[in-house]
Amino acid sequence: MGPSLSGSRAHAPRVGRWPAALFVLAALSLLYGTLQGSAALVGSTFPGFLAWDNGALVSLYRASWTGVQAGLPLNGGVLVEVDGDPFSGGQALRSRTAGLQPATPVRYRIRAAGRSREYVVPTMRFDPGDYALTFGNYLLNAIALMAVGGLALLLRPDLPAARALALATGTLGALLVLAIDYVTSYRLIGACRLVEALAPAALLNLALVFPSERMRAPRRHALVGGIAIGLLVAQAYGSSVFVAQPELARRIALGMYLLISLALLALVVNYAETLLRAPDPLARTQAAVVFAGGFPAFGMAAFGMLAFTLLGWSFSWSWFFALLPLAPASMLYAMVRQDLFAAERFVRLSVGYTLATGAIILAYAGGLALFDQRVVAEASPDPAAAFLLLVVIALFFDPLRRRVQRVVDRAFYRSRVEPAKELERVSQELAMLRSEAAIIDYVGQELRRVLALESAELRLGDPDVDSRGFCQPIGFRGDRLGVIDCGPKRSGAPFSGEERDLVKGIAAQTALALHNARAIQALHETQEALHASRRLAAIGEFAGAVAHGIRNPLAGIRTAAQVAQSQIRDGPAGDSLQTVVGEADRLEQRVRTLLNFSRPYAASLRPTDLCELLRSVAHATEQHAQHADVRIELACPPEPVWRQVDPDYLREALLELATNAIAVMSPGGELRLSLEPERDGIALRVADTGPGIPPELRERVFDLFFTTRADGVGMGLANVKKIAEAQRMTLEIERSDASGTTFRLGLG
Repeated sequence: MGPSLSGSRAHAPRVGRWPAALFVLAALSLLYGTLQGSAALVGSTFPGFLAWDNGALVSLYRASWTGVQAGLPLNGGVLVEVDGDPFSGGQALRSRTAGLQPATPVRYRIRAAGRSREYVVPTMRFDPGDYALTFGNYLLNAIALMAVGGLALLLRPDLPAARALALATGTLGALLVLAIDYVTSYRLIGACRLVEALAPAALLNLALVFPSERMRAPRRHALVGGIAIGLLVAQAYGSSVFVAQPELARRIALGMYLLISLALLALVVNYAETLLRAPDPLARTQAAVVFAGGFPAFGMAAFGMLAFTLLGWSFSWSWFFALLPLAPASMLYAMVRQDLFAAERFVRLSVGYTLATGAIILAYAGGLALFDQRVVAEASPDPAAAFLLLVVIALFFDPLRRRVQRVVDRAFYRSRVEPAKELERVSQELAMLRSEAAIIDYVGQELRRVLALESAELRLGDPDVDSRGFCQPIGFRGDRLGVIDCGPKRSGAPFSGEERDLVKGIAAQTALALHNARAIQALHETQEALHASRRLAAIGEFAGAVAHGIRNPLAGIRTAAQVAQSQIRDGPAGDSLQTVVGEADRLEQRVRTLLNFSRPYAASLRPTDLCELLRSVAHATEQHAQHADVRIELACPPEPVWRQVDPDYLREALLELATNAIAVMSPGGELRLSLEPERDGIALRVADTGPGIPPELRERVFDLFFTTRADGVGMGLANVKKIAEAQRMTLEIERSDASGTTFRLGLG
């Protein structure tokens, strides 16, 4: 389960509902069998007290029962004789008295503290009220305990704490049910002793996993299993002397209940220690919730059993477990609920009101006593004084309660935060930030400072967060932008409701700031695109003027050089004229490229087999690659891959990438042209084994007129980018390092 119960359900192993179904089926079967056997006692005559099958008297009774009125030693007595006959078992006693009329006196010899004494106890009728206030109380508590265990298995079977809770509540519920059968039907005595031995181990197991795991599962299983085996051995010995030595068997049984009471006290101490010292805020909050319900429930049962077993107090066990289901119910609430804000506030306000009310009661009683003694010492209590004190209390109760609540809050949460002021200040600062990076840094720093957190981080996107504190999603108009991950507080205290509200408010302001930052970024990008289009328009006008002013003289120069070359074939002059023709052709090509780039480009899309297109690119660059001693590798699917593209311009872009790759590689390099399917479409890749592009230049390689080659003009990759954007393709440098560069063209 980890350090707390806040583990995500998404990562929990899937557990079916069959454990809950089996749990409920077993509980219903046990309840039905016990109810059927014990209900037969209603309306019949019984001895006026209850006894085990070995004669040990049971301290479960009503004050009106004849056995109580006769003074039977219910806390330690053993029944020896019935009307002079040896005691022969609980069932025989029940059958014997059932045939008598109510109020028939019966003589009993009972041994207690080593001495025997006779008692005369009239029989009486066991009416529905007797059942409701003894066995009915047990049954109601058993049903509540088993219901909590079943719900724990049904709602959170993935949690070790839920399974431990089901085991503990199921064991305690079964113990209450079997205790009824123990003194009415005498059928499941062995099962009752078995559950008595398992109950302390089940409670210890629960204390070790809730609200946080205190021991790894293998060690915990070994410890709990070892204790359970030891208790089973002791209970087995008690069963062997059950009839022959009923006092010893009774002491062993009381020892089991003593261990149960100690385990219940250990649970209370565990929750108190977790509440005060646990570093996990969720565990602290859960401990606060459970402690509020567990202290009265476990405390009443534990102290009652301790008083009975150690101090020898004699009273009925009917109401020991009256509040016991309250504690496991609060555990179930703490386990199932992810946000414990309501319960946390309930606990906090309850403590505040309790302390304030206690102070008011003491002040009222002390003030009234002082007034009566000092002011009207010789007179009877004055109603006017009491009324005056009530008026004063009415005026000062709420201010006192607020002061007490502030002290409780500081002790409970160990922080003093004013959400309204902090949120106003944070909102103003966020409104001034213009970038996502600045917003991320600011939110994390402010949360760590204001709430004294060990860590706080704003994560964009849809991150997989496993926080030790709590997470607050960030969204804007239904779109999830990210999450604020608040780590634990440095004090170890849980988060108060005001602190959670502050984080929610900051999350809302952060969402607005992020939306505005992204809108500003989009505006900047639009402005850059507009600026680029204006530059291209200016380049187009300039290119047209250059072309008009250069191409005609250039054509004349080339023609004159060709005429002169036709007259002078050989010698240095012929070679020079050939150079003039070649340079004129190169200049003509550059002017044509500039004109083509500056013209508006409209893609002419048509179905094209991209595999065949890539093969044509490989074939076109084959001679150039052989001359540079570069090997070409082509990787295409065996089947045609059809897409709507402009094949002429796409081929031009791929040729540009391939030609550049060949130019940067040393002899022996490899050019790889590939077409690969991806999750969202396909990708064309041109990869080389050249020296790579330096990181500081990668963002500029697609800019117009940027080049690192001495003979380059910086228009090739800019033209490739223009072709890709016109066909709604993505162009990126996928990889570039010392082993080469890979350009990727993505298409949906």
